[in-house]
Amino acid sequence: MIVRAGGIPADSNAKLNFKDAKDVPAWAVSYVAAAVEAGLVGGVGGNRFAPAQTATRAEAITLIIGLLDTKE
Repeated sequence: MIVRAGGIPADSNAKLNFKDAKDVPAWAVSYVAAAVEAGLVGGVGGNRFAPAQTATRAEAITLIIGLLDTKE
């Protein structure tokens, strides 16, 4: 949602380098890759993205602030 809301272009041919990249739904790969490239996300440690993990409020606000910072 953040990538689309921010107008960040997503490459449909993008690949992810996270250890658990296979767990990211196919439709989301290009959006996750765009968020990584924009510096909005970096995973949860250990080179994992943890796509099924629930985001905390702190993680959500960090994404929002990061998006707003890219627009300044």
